[in-house]
Amino acid sequence: MSQQANELMNNDLDKKRVLIAEGDLLEVARLQQLLADHDYSVVAAVTSGEEAVTGAQWLRPDLVLIGLNLEGGLSRVMVAEEIGMTTRSNVIFLGEIDGTDAFMHGNRIQEFGYLGRFADDETVLNVANHLATGTEGIGESCEWEAEFAAA
Repeated sequence: MSQQANELMNNDLDKKRVLIAEGDLLEVARLQQLLADHDYSVVAAVTSGEEAVTGAQWLRPDLVLIGLNLEGGLSRVMVAEEIGMTTRSNVIFLGEIDGTDAFMHGNRIQEFGYLGRFADDETVLNVANHLATGTEGIGESCEWEAEFAAA
């Protein structure tokens, strides 16, 4: 392996790993660029809930971002629950939780973080940095996230 390839591989090992689950390809591209510009490695971008679960189980990202436009038969909350039960990845919902999801899943939704629909790039990065460091569990950080998402 060349020295340049070795350096690239070692640089990626130092980066926090993120899986993006979102059906809106423009939003995926925006998030990929934002994260890449701030030393994150986007290990996968998928469009369906089923792909998100499989990807998280295989790739073991530090963080999974679940967008509003997830395709497939699983709700966003079901995807997050499955990821939470089978991996150590933190999960963040981008955009508000659907009322139907909240009703169907009761208080279990509080185990995951979320960012409001209009969260700016700085907010996304602050929450990603906070969770990717592993200093607090997701349940402990929800109040912290709400402070950033309230704007």
